[in-house]
Parts: sequence; structure tokens; C-alpha cells
Amino acid sequence: MTELTEVDCSYDSVYGKIRSSWKKTANNYTHQVTIPPNTTAIIGIPKRLFPGRTVETVILGVNTLWTKNRYSTQNAGITPDTEDSRFIKFAVLPGTWQFDVITAANSGPK
Repeated sequence: MTELTEVDCSYDSVYGKIRSSWKKTANNYTHQVTIPPNTTAIIGIPKRLFPGRTVETVILGVNTLWTKNRYSTQNAGITPDTEDSRFIKFAVLPGTWQFDVITAANSGPK
């Protein structure tokens, strides 16, 4: 079975079009979402994207939103939500947002 590396989908809600697309390369991941006016969304960035690699940093433009297991700066329109063993979550206001995820090789057993 071939691994899925790219998705682009949308849904016409009563408030407008919701769009989500993501692309996974050998070591990185990009997730772009469009949230219509008068709505909010929770965006979950998966932690286990790559075998042997860990999510190290989540970036929005030039702002680091999350790095090395902690939320960092806030960006207008995006706030930290919750984090669990599977996802790093952000609450987002209407607009188009692109999350870039940087991974690092697992350090191995300690």
C-alpha cells in the first residue's frame, strides 16, 4: 500500500467554505487551512508523522508557535489550545493559515 502524502479537501458550510490541505515530504509537513467568517476552529498537528522522527517545531510565517514540547509565541488570530499524546492543537480565528512543521531524528534510547 502506498502512503498518502498529500490531501486537499473542502466543505461548504453555512458560514462559507472550510478548506484543509496538507503535504508531507521526507522530513517535513505543511498544513494549510481556511476558516470562514463568523467561525473558529481547532487545528490539530499530528505528532507522529514520520517513523524515526519527532515533531520539533511548528511555525506560522516567521513565528514559532510550538517548539520542543512547549507552546511559544502567540500570533494574532491563533492561540494555544491543548496538547495530548497525538496532537498539538491551536484555536484559530477566520482566515487562511499555513502551519509548517519541522521534524528531527529521534535521539534513540537513553
